[in-house]
Amino acid sequence: MDFVTIVLSIAIFQGILLGFVLLKSPFFKNKATKYLAFAIFSLSYSLLNYTLDGISTYQIFKISYVIDLLDISFLFPCFLLLYVITQVHHPWQRLNFIIWILFFYLLSLSISILSSNLPFKLGFCCRIPSSIIDFLEVVNFFISVSIIIGTITFTKIAIRFSKSLQEKKWLVCLWALTLTIFGSWIMAVFLGFFIDYELEVIIKIIVTIAAMLIYWICYFGVYKFNLSKNQKEIAALIERETNPIGKNIIKEPIANKPIDNFNKDNVYYKKLERLCIDEKIYKNRTLDRNKMAEILGISPSYVSQLVNTVTGDNFSNYINGHRVEAVKKLLQDSKFDQYRLLSIGIECGFSSKTTFYNAFKKKCKMTPNAYRNKCK
Repeated sequence: MDFVTIVLSIAIFQGILLGFVLLKSPFFKNKATKYLAFAIFSLSYSLLNYTLDGISTYQIFKISYVIDLLDISFLFPCFLLLYVITQVHHPWQRLNFIIWILFFYLLSLSISILSSNLPFKLGFCCRIPSSIIDFLEVVNFFISVSIIIGTITFTKIAIRFSKSLQEKKWLVCLWALTLTIFGSWIMAVFLGFFIDYELEVIIKIIVTIAAMLIYWICYFGVYKFNLSKNQKEIAALIERETNPIGKNIIKEPIANKPIDNFNKDNVYYKKLERLCIDEKIYKNRTLDRNKMAEILGISPSYVSQLVNTVTGDNFSNYINGHRVEAVKKLLQDSKFDQYRLLSIGIECGFSSKTTFYNAFKKKCKMTPNAYRNKCK
């Protein structure tokens, strides 16, 4: 088994797994992600088709030829179009694109069945002449090309409807990669009609890029983009229910003689508490002892000594404690049930999943997920 086959096998498995996650996970329960799941399924199926053909499965097991016959590669750009127009809430989503997609797929499938001489092999009709088969294959190619060009063009138009710069950036990248893969395939096959060259090498490069597309969708699309989108929605929900958070924090001049009473009545400790409780300064993921000292107008060592003496803990744990309390408050609210735990943690100021989970378990003696389930 060569390197390309290994890469494709992993991509196929990951694509199928990701498709089921998008369909079944409560964090992705919307119509747009269902279309994205179907797009990933179709791409994974095409890679599976290519991989099985590459290891001569169709020659060894004749029944597996059905997989090749039911090729759905051009459905990827079709489902991508449905995903985009649903994601950006384009007026086109009211049109019944799915019926047209199904119609053209069944038409292409019917031509594939005829050109494979399957009816003859099953004894339903006489053998179709090779000249007619060649004609049918050319017709099927141009049907697929027309659908691919049409859907990719409409997808680019629909992306312009997006009102979010980050969303548009993600969709444009997805569209560009799709254009690269299918545009290269069309050019390679089309030139094959006129020029005698090694098409297999070009196709191998294209399917490898397609495998990379699945990896890219997994990380940037589902993880990064969805995580960021969650954070924006969470922030918007919080903004509607509370006052603006920590936007106008006034830095005070450094005190010449810091107060020595290290207790809760200390004026700097009171300011620190106010900044955390009222201004939600802990939501700043880069907040550290030095920045807090600059804001309070005292030295970093004074901040450490003050927090340690009053709370019995260090500054980092003190701030993380406020973040955990903020997370707990959101997890108790049913409006945030659909959002990912990590999105909530990051919105509350944690910089990473590890820091978030460790701080939460240390304070609550359970994981964030266990706490969420407890609150239901």
